[in-house]
Amino acid sequence: MTFLLGLINSQKEFITMMTLEQIQSELAKIAQDLGLKNAETKAEKPRKWVHVLISSEDFEGKAASERDNIIWREFERRFDDDTILSITQCYLLTPDQRKEIGFF
Repeated sequence: MTFLLGLINSQKEFITMMTLEQIQSELAKIAQDLGLKNAETKAEKPRKWVHVLISSEDFEGKAASERDNIIWREFERRFDDDTILSITQCYLLTPDQRKEIGFF
């Protein structure tokens, strides 16, 4: 019985996870609300996991940990737990880094 309830709960939570379009829209809002200069945001879902890119001039001179703190704080405020857990790759890059690597 416990297993069945867990299965029902996990299915219910799965339904509440944001769609890729909702994630993309929220990424753009995050960049705008944070005032990130020349921000470019993208989200992809090659399978069941989500890959996120946020590129901005404001990341220049900031360590990866600083970038992470800024963005993940917003993710935690705006995304449900299932959506956060589905983000397996999050690239926070300067425009030059993005061009150099050739992402998305």
